[in-house]
Amino acid sequence: MRPIRSSEEQHRRFDSFAVMAAGCDNIGLSADQRDLYTLIDAVVTDVQAASPPFACRAGCNACCYTPPIVTSLEWQALHRHLLTLPTETQRQIVSNAEALRPLAPQLQAKRQARLTPDAPPLPSATLQCPMLVDGQCSVYRARPAICRVFGFFAHTLPDGARFFGSELALAHIQATMPPDLVLPKIEPFAERVGALHQGTGTQAYLPQWLWTHTLNGRISPRLDLSPAFN
Repeated sequence: MRPIRSSEEQHRRFDSFAVMAAGCDNIGLSADQRDLYTLIDAVVTDVQAASPPFACRAGCNACCYTPPIVTSLEWQALHRHLLTLPTETQRQIVSNAEALRPLAPQLQAKRQARLTPDAPPLPSATLQCPMLVDGQCSVYRARPAICRVFGFFAHTLPDGARFFGSELALAHIQATMPPDLVLPKIEPFAERVGALHQGTGTQAYLPQWLWTHTLNGRISPRLDLSPAFN
C-alpha cells in the first residue's frame, strides 16, 4: 500500500513533532501537549494514518521479552497507574516480578554498566515483562516511552537510519510497505526523556522498580524515585 503522504511531507511533519518534543515538560502527567507521552502517541497515530497497517498494535506482546530501562519519572507515571489496578492484577504483577528474582544480579550488573560512562554494554537479558498479565500489557496506558516508540520509529546512525523494532515488525514493513517509507527519528524524544529525568532520581530495569515497590504482595503506595537497588 502506498503512503497517503509524500516522503517530503512526512519528513516535515516529523520534524515539527521533534520541535514540539523540546517543549514537553512532563512525562505521563498532564495528558496534553506538554506531556511527552501524549506527543509520542500522536506521532505514532500519525505514522499509522500515513502508512497502515503496521504489525505493532495494542494486544501484541512480541516485544515484551527484553526488560526496558525506565527513568524515575517514567516509573512515577507507572506507579500511579499500578495503584489503580485491581488487587488481583497487582498481585499477579508482583508475583511475576518475584519469579524474576534469580536474575537480580544480572540486571544490577547491566544497570551499573549503563550508568557508568564508557563501560562496555553487557549482553541483553531475555525475560517476560512482569507487566504481562494473561498475555496482555496490564499498564498499557502508562507504559514507558521505549514501549510506545517500539515498532514505529527509527534510530539515526552514521550509515543511515535503522528501524527500531522487532525482526517480525521489520519483516512486515519490508513485505508490505514502499522502500521510501519515512519513519520519525527516535533521538529527539529519547533526548527529552533524558533531559526531564536529570536531577529527579535514577533509572533501572522495570523488574528492579517493582522489587523496590512491593508491600504484602501488592504495589506499595509509597513512591521512591531513588531506591537502593541491589
